[in-house]
Amino acid sequence: GENGAVIESGRNKMTVNLESEKIYVVKIKYFAEGKEYLRKKWIKASNRPPQVGDIVAITYQKQNPKKFKVIFNQLLSEK
Repeated sequence: GENGAVIESGRNKMTVNLESEKIYVVKIKYFAEGKEYLRKKWIKASNRPPQVGDIVAITYQKQNPKKFKVIFNQLLSEK
């Protein structure tokens, strides 16, 4: 797997909270196919949201590395 660093994290104030679901916007820095990417992702964080400085596991499409997913059960290191 690949990993990326959380460089921004914050609540998304434009969405309505559904019960305990909190929507966060995180910006992830990662390297894919020899190039650095900075991409934003909206995520649902039920317990601990990603914090700036966390290293998270990601996957991305080899043909289009801008398309990526954060794998939430794999927080590799906390700040």
